[in-house]
Amino acid sequence: MSFVYYNQSPIIKNSLIHSNETLKTILETFPGDVFCCGGYPRDLISKHKTPKDIDLFFRNVETLTKVYHFLRGEKFKESHTVDYIRESKNFYFRIGDVVFNLIGLAYYDSIEECLDSFNFTINMVGFNHEKLVSYSTFSQHLSEKKLVVHSLGPIPWFLYSMQKYNEYGYKMSYYEAKKLAMRMKLGSYDETHPLCDYINMEAVNAA
Repeated sequence: MSFVYYNQSPIIKNSLIHSNETLKTILETFPGDVFCCGGYPRDLISKHKTPKDIDLFFRNVETLTKVYHFLRGEKFKESHTVDYIRESKNFYFRIGDVVFNLIGLAYYDSIEECLDSFNFTINMVGFNHEKLVSYSTFSQHLSEKKLVVHSLGPIPWFLYSMQKYNEYGYKMSYYEAKKLAMRMKLGSYDETHPLCDYINMEAVNAA
């Protein structure tokens, strides 16, 4: 795995952390234990569209529980809610025009470990209170609107994500589609394959 780091970069302090006051407070209150990854930093960096939600990932369930109470305007009540948080896994809070997604499907020791679980390289970017981390090909694939698979994950959700990104203009190369068809055990790839809907056919015809 190859990552690019922007430690103490102005883009962190000015563009990302200060992009939302509630997010800034969370990251600075729980330094190193909360990671903002995926679509929010991707959209702020690319400026393709205004991000509508903020996905937060955590080092442990205790930190998720504290952030949950913070967003509810409550004091932390560990004995009452940690088990509930652990069982429920995900929570959503609308703060102004933005939805905060508290994600507890898994916990991560670092931003890098969190990014490694993502389906597509165009989402492999994240930050905490002090640094921005992206996958080595993140910027290239984002600028080219190139859909490249990193991790499959559950197949139904994966295919839904592919459809969503296809609607946003992201396309998969012919080579990537062939690899994906084999990984998903969907049979050999040809022009009638269901994955054709997500392929950059201009690149295929030029191959």
